[in-house]
Amino acid sequence: MKQLLRKTVLAALLLGCASIGLAQEDGEGTIFKDAFLDKLVGEWQLTGVVAGDSVENTLEAKWVLNHQFLQLHYRDVNVPSQYEALVYIGFNHAKQRYVVHWLDVFGGGYSETLGFGRRDKQSVTFVFESPEGLLHNTFQWLPEQKGWRLVIKQQDKSGAWQVFAVQEMRKREEEMQEK
Repeated sequence: MKQLLRKTVLAALLLGCASIGLAQEDGEGTIFKDAFLDKLVGEWQLTGVVAGDSVENTLEAKWVLNHQFLQLHYRDVNVPSQYEALVYIGFNHAKQRYVVHWLDVFGGGYSETLGFGRRDKQSVTFVFESPEGLLHNTFQWLPEQKGWRLVIKQQDKSGAWQVFAVQEMRKREEEMQEK
């Protein structure tokens, strides 16, 4: 009787572990939910400096593709727009890390590298490894401002890090007035 009880308990444990593992896999029926990234959903105004130039961009963020990716649609405010990007942030459950696909007006050569990131408290840094060197793109949540700071750093050929961009992100006025 004890042996049957042990086998039953062992089978239940194995079944429980298997079902936990299945819940953490990517694939059909899996919904990626992330309270941290949910803070990015909405319409935003970005101001800051990119490559030494002052810039102003808009960003619309929404969940797409069966809630598997957060789509960020960047546009600068120039008419016609000089910069536009579609960025898709997802999560690889098996590797427990974010993935990011950055597609922009600079074409396939610059969009070839997939970025990866892990969350650290109020930020996530996406790491891109390209032939030109490493690039770190950090999204930092600022709870007191209910906004974000975006910082991009690039590593040059000598291994030194240079700041490429710093932008502050605030909800667009129309959206703030609705809430």
